[in-house]
Amino acid sequence: MEESKVYTIPEVAEMLRIDPTTVSRLIHRGKINAYKIGKLYRIPKIELDRFLYDTNTNVLKAKKEKIKKRVSLEGIFNDSGITDKDLDEATKIWTSRELP
Repeated sequence: MEESKVYTIPEVAEMLRIDPTTVSRLIHRGKINAYKIGKLYRIPKIELDRFLYDTNTNVLKAKKEKIKKRVSLEGIFNDSGITDKDLDEATKIWTSRELP
């Protein structure tokens, strides 16, 4: 029964701690799939999960992006005399840390 759970825009906004207008914009931009019933939108739980999680790894998409950004800083340091060993160590630290 949990799979058929649907949410309203205010409920999704509260869960994500964002403004309901932002949820509406995400729907209109096609980032979150929703169904319009009369004048109101309903967002199925499965669609909200698809928006939030990478389906291959089940990791939050935002968290995955932070990891990519931190590791991509490696290119900035290549010309400053930092060794490959230093970069490898920094990459291990960045990717193993629990991100906020």
